[in-house]
Amino acid sequence: KVFYAKWEEDANGDNIADDSQVLVYFVSADDAEGTVSGTTCKVYTAGNVSVDLSGVTVSAKSNYVFDYWKLDGAKAALPGSFSFENGKSYTFTAYWAVDNWSDARDSLSGGDNIADYKQAVVQFGAEPGGSVSGKTTQVFTLSKVGNSYAGYVRPAAVTVSADSGYAFLNWVRGGSAADPYAEGGIWMRGGSTVTYNARFSADNSGDGVPDIRQIFVHFLSADEDEGTVSGSGAEQVFLLPDGATTMDITPSLDDVDVEGETYSRDNIRFEFDYWTMDDGRTAVDPEDTLYGIAGNTTIIFWAHFEEELIETRGTVVLTKVDADDEDTVLSGVVFELYDDDDDLIGTYTTDEDGEIKVRRLEEGDYYFVEVRPAAGYLLNDEEHEFSIEPAEVTKLTVENVRSSVPAGFSNEHYAYIVGYTDRTVQPEANITRAEVATIFFRLLDEETRDEYLTRRNAFSDVAADKWYNTAVSTMASMGIIVGYEDGTFRPDEQITRAEFAAIAARFDDSGYRGEASFTDIYGHWAYREINIAAHNGWILGYTDGTFMPDQAITRAEAMAMVNRVLQRIPENTSDLRRGMIQWIDNQDTGKWYYLTVQEATNSHEYACKSNGYEYWTKLTSPPDWAALEQ
Repeated sequence: KVFYAKWEEDANGDNIADDSQVLVYFVSADDAEGTVSGTTCKVYTAGNVSVDLSGVTVSAKSNYVFDYWKLDGAKAALPGSFSFENGKSYTFTAYWAVDNWSDARDSLSGGDNIADYKQAVVQFGAEPGGSVSGKTTQVFTLSKVGNSYAGYVRPAAVTVSADSGYAFLNWVRGGSAADPYAEGGIWMRGGSTVTYNARFSADNSGDGVPDIRQIFVHFLSADEDEGTVSGSGAEQVFLLPDGATTMDITPSLDDVDVEGETYSRDNIRFEFDYWTMDDGRTAVDPEDTLYGIAGNTTIIFWAHFEEELIETRGTVVLTKVDADDEDTVLSGVVFELYDDDDDLIGTYTTDEDGEIKVRRLEEGDYYFVEVRPAAGYLLNDEEHEFSIEPAEVTKLTVENVRSSVPAGFSNEHYAYIVGYTDRTVQPEANITRAEVATIFFRLLDEETRDEYLTRRNAFSDVAADKWYNTAVSTMASMGIIVGYEDGTFRPDEQITRAEFAAIAARFDDSGYRGEASFTDIYGHWAYREINIAAHNGWILGYTDGTFMPDQAITRAEAMAMVNRVLQRIPENTSDLRRGMIQWIDNQDTGKWYYLTVQEATNSHEYACKSNGYEYWTKLTSPPDWAALEQ
């Protein structure tokens, strides 16, 4: 008989056949995150096997921590019992988790052997205007909730410091207000980070409270030469309730001290008269409740004083108003003051409140004479008499009547200046006689233009084929423009201020009404016409009292005179309309002629305000001037 030896595989060399054993391996899922070393292969007998980690070394790399084992794709807890079959091998794989955060050190680096997905981070920062310090990074270890980690965290307080001129306003998270210290804490999920930024707001008062959460009330003197306002109540601050943007306030005059000044040398003193608020001119009671005032609002109450004389001298206060509306005061009106011997005391101009105030006048009789009216008003050339009594303030009101638009002009506000193709209007350039004739031709109403329309004239230098022939011929047929003794019109010569005033004056049919006060027109050929135009408020002259009649008029000055003749006078830029024609050389709204040029170069519908100024309601298209002037 022959006996054969049977052999079985013994891969681990322990003289026991592999199919009678179980091989268990221990490996790392990613050697870059952690390693498994030591006894990485163990042999067990099949059946219910108790697997332990004796001899197995599990080492996480920097910024990682061991997380769990997996056996055949399923998480497995070691040590533990497992059912193994003979002749098979089993592999336990170690998985790792990121571990940058440290709960113990409140750090985002270095780790703490707790996986970051089991923790959450709260960070504190600051927007411009301040800073935060202390525990600006805080790490929290969470509890397991179901299959994830979550929970409420309660950050420790940090130190908030505002820069100079700022105060802490609130915390914001993701751009919206949020309180990191709200009762109950912050609900966070594992692995998440939230940032709370301290928001700051201006604190100009330096009281540590943002201005936007306060309302400021100041009591000040309207004229510190007349009196002072002081006391602890002169500055009052109202704090808005939490979450509110407006509130009702009631200022108090308690602890507000108002005292008038005394000038013994000038024999005058001032007594408190009334309060006004902000830019208002009407007397108010500061202790009335103010409703719906927004945060960061400053309200100023101004103390006004009344002058009193304390010996023999007196004061006169003249107020210039519109004859149809006494609430409309007129500034820039020039008066001369005379005593009862007709000696000139001085020349005065009404201020922005329409007032002239002359102090320290001796007891006696005086009179004012108006020498230059407000733009668009008739000159009131009466003698405005008054008397000065010791220690008294004499008040008088002088009315002005608006000048009316002469007959023959259109009521439509068409653009009568067209400008140039390079988008300039050249307001400071001069203007020719032909151009002025064309302006007045365009401004005629249809009935008048049709009545006098002609293309024939007697001027030797105005040919029928000239672009200005129709305008010059028509205006000459009306007697509005005249030529020279040699039979010429000289259309291309610059027109003087006197010539322009004379043209405007010829539209007036009310007759000659006295002399204006210009110092340089006596004996001038246009003396009468200049006086008529001045009396109507169409020309104003210069601040030195001259008119400069023989000086060439600028385009802006011509437009100003035309606008006054036609009562085309907007008060400010808000009276205009968006979309209007604008010129590259008329962009500065501070120039005296800005409104004048815009009025002259834009066709529009309009309405009148209560103070007589106009405002535009709609932009319109101008007529076809070229067709009319052919």
